[in-house]
Amino acid sequence: MVLRCQPVADAVESVKRRGTEDRKDSGRKVSVRTILLSPAGTVYDQKKARELAAQDHLILICGHYEGFDARIYSWADELVSVGDYILTGGELPAMTVADSVLRLLEGNLKEGGAGEESFENGLLEYPQYTKPAEFRGQKVPEVLLSGDHEAVRKWRLEAALKETMERRPDLLEGRKFTEEEKALLGEMENQQDSREQHQ
Repeated sequence: MVLRCQPVADAVESVKRRGTEDRKDSGRKVSVRTILLSPAGTVYDQKKARELAAQDHLILICGHYEGFDARIYSWADELVSVGDYILTGGELPAMTVADSVLRLLEGNLKEGGAGEESFENGLLEYPQYTKPAEFRGQKVPEVLLSGDHEAVRKWRLEAALKETMERRPDLLEGRKFTEEEKALLGEMENQQDSREQHQ
């Protein structure tokens, strides 16, 4: 099953026309981006989500089973892939893109809420904790209970660096570390050396 040109072309033209008509009253040029979900596309990431969230109108084209008549590719501004694997259809990748973009639109998260999340600053997010302060012998780090906002901020940055080094070191390749990050990494390295010497 391969998607034919005519139905896709008609759908894209109709949605594009409707999207620009809806916003004509604003008096400014409307930005419309058409994305085709395909394994051949650029791998999707948080930077791309932010870029797409800045558009006025976003059209996602997704195939099913065998995909598209190759001529349909010319209807897209770009091809996007959600990863190096194959699904039965493009519906799930389209929902992934839609969800990651919609949550970035104004009013969907508290002000500044996305700023500390994974990938926003090139690191994984620091670990999160809830009540109770101790559960089955595992304790919430004391600093998080201290009320010292600066100490908590520093702990979160250090924890994010550690989490990223352990789980996704590839994210640190080529990263320009701040002076504070360099100092924290130096402290972490010293602590690691000290632990190894005592073993």
